[in-house]
Amino acid sequence: MCKTYCFILTSVILLQGKATGGPVRMGYEYMPEEDAWLRLHIEPAIWPDARLRCHLEGGALASPTTSAMTKALVAMLAANKMTMRHAYIGVHALLSKGEFMSMEGIPMGNLSARWREGEPNNMKNEEDCVVLDGAGEAIDVSCSTPRPYFCRKESTRMIVNKCGTTADGQTLSEAGYEGWRHNEPNNVEKEFCGAIDRDGYLNNCPCDRFALFICEVTPK
Repeated sequence: MCKTYCFILTSVILLQGKATGGPVRMGYEYMPEEDAWLRLHIEPAIWPDARLRCHLEGGALASPTTSAMTKALVAMLAANKMTMRHAYIGVHALLSKGEFMSMEGIPMGNLSARWREGEPNNMKNEEDCVVLDGAGEAIDVSCSTPRPYFCRKESTRMIVNKCGTTADGQTLSEAGYEGWRHNEPNNVEKEFCGAIDRDGYLNNCPCDRFALFICEVTPK
């Protein structure tokens, strides 16, 4: 069992399931048409923070690159009863005013989603980010308004199995440390997340338990 003083390791998340089909831990859902995983973050964030969160999860803000992707994003809004709300996607004009493109550098005109009638209108000359509505139409908005957002992770970044892998697909051994506490992991109470106790031993914990956590940043 995980004690209250354990540290949740963001880089050692133990996942259970298969890399094709069905929901995966952390709220991601597999999309076979794109061979990718999608997540709708309900908790609002401004666009730059949403972009950072997706990056920290090993992915990127999702863009409607294909009709299948657009349908999947709209379906996630509907499944969460958010058809009347908007969610950030990875389309922006922050590099060149008025020239909207996806995180992958694809111009808006080559994406599947189309602008809502009257958009983009660049209201107050400050609408450089884009949201998707429940009908699958795009709207330019201010990047500084907190909104829900979509993240996408490529299938190769979501290698998951019942043996325990890190968030980016490495085994614990490959990551450099696998010092489990005696009789751990034991998967009591659906313990699918990894933690480290104060004495340095690894433990597994329920993913919904509150705990301190450690972040890893790659130096530039």
